[in-house]
Amino acid sequence: MAGAFPPHVGFKLSTQKKYTTFTRATTIKKITTHLTIPHIGNARPSCEYNWPMTTHNINFDIYWPRIWRSIGTILSDPTEERIWRLYLHRGVYVRNRDNLAPTQVCRLNCFHPANPSPPEESMLHLVDCPIINIFWNKCLTFTYTVLGTPPIPPRAHRNAYHKAIIFGLTPATITTLLNTQTRAFLRHAWGVVYRHFTQVDTDLTTFNPHVAFLHTLLSFRAATLRLAITTAQDRHKIRYSTLPISDPTKADEALTNLLAPRDPNTDPLSHPLSLPFQTALTQAEAEAY
Repeated sequence: MAGAFPPHVGFKLSTQKKYTTFTRATTIKKITTHLTIPHIGNARPSCEYNWPMTTHNINFDIYWPRIWRSIGTILSDPTEERIWRLYLHRGVYVRNRDNLAPTQVCRLNCFHPANPSPPEESMLHLVDCPIINIFWNKCLTFTYTVLGTPPIPPRAHRNAYHKAIIFGLTPATITTLLNTQTRAFLRHAWGVVYRHFTQVDTDLTTFNPHVAFLHTLLSFRAATLRLAITTAQDRHKIRYSTLPISDPTKADEALTNLLAPRDPNTDPLSHPLSLPFQTALTQAEAEAY
């Protein structure tokens, strides 16, 4: 009987070092690790080698364990982070990856027609493209004026620019992450800007960095209000339930600078945006249309 049904304590999978309880040893994450280790061994994701070694590469070191642990924030779900995660793995489509493409130059025509060597549409070009750069500058301005992030140098400071936009790192070091709000916002931005970028080919549209920025703000606003409502509901549960509920303190920290103080006499599910956030949204609407 004990062999068929192991006791609740003193249990571990063959790939685990320490004994623990059965429920802790058989989480989805640990079972996935147990099943994949025999196939991958000590192999690392190929992107860790390719980012610094490709033709259009980065020229600074990356502390990858910190990057992988930063995946997922309280203000961005896996769907909203999908494009950023794909980009981190160098998995998004760009023209210089396609040998059968009619041309490998940037689809936004971000170069002078007389230029004898127009820029390739590479992974890094999604950050360095002069037209997309208008969008990224707007995003970084928002992180400084609304989210309280220290100013990030412009594109002339190439390494600092790439650290922030691609990896969510501060310009100073390779191990310090930007705050949660900024990382979440930039991941929303990646999803929006890549959609607008691909629609240039798929729908024959014109890339408009101002519209892309507005859509990024709207996406981030939706995530902010979603978290605010969920936190309000959790507080209600904590007040009237004896069941264990997650502490909403972390959510309160993530919502700092994003929401205005709420009048207790109003609808408990009504959460007005902070003045800087609302001002940025109003200005983006005026510039986009």
